[in-house]
Amino acid sequence: MLELNIYTKYALIGGSNARAFVDDRWIDAIEIFESFRNWVRLHDPNASTTHIEETISNYQAVKAQQNVTRTRYLEMHTMASAVGFQEEYKCMNKVASKLVHPTAFSVLGAVDEGELAELKPILFNLGIEYALEAFNKVKQYVTINGVEPLP
Repeated sequence: MLELNIYTKYALIGGSNARAFVDDRWIDAIEIFESFRNWVRLHDPNASTTHIEETISNYQAVKAQQNVTRTRYLEMHTMASAVGFQEEYKCMNKVASKLVHPTAFSVLGAVDEGELAELKPILFNLGIEYALEAFNKVKQYVTINGVEPLP
């Protein structure tokens, strides 16, 4: 929810930010399918990846039609900094990353006991707070500017 809050605030800064975020969908899609194609080839070098190649080509064509020239997606820490959430993101990203991606602590620890169990309600409440903040920013923006992005 923190990242969705950051995306929201970043896009609402202005039209160029909103457009950059929208453009990222093509960059992300291409990267996802290229990575999946590479994974398929890793496990079976003789496997047909024709359908995946067609998907990549289709996304590349749309990206070109949309005049997207960037090859790298926006980075969350950069967007967080742009909206004044650099420290918030830095702290919470480390916490969330450790909970989402297995670490020795999360694999070997009892997640429903002790300190980890105490984190659950805190993280849940933070998620709600981040979601409400994003919602209120969108509501405020639409009330003032309508649904079109600022230039």
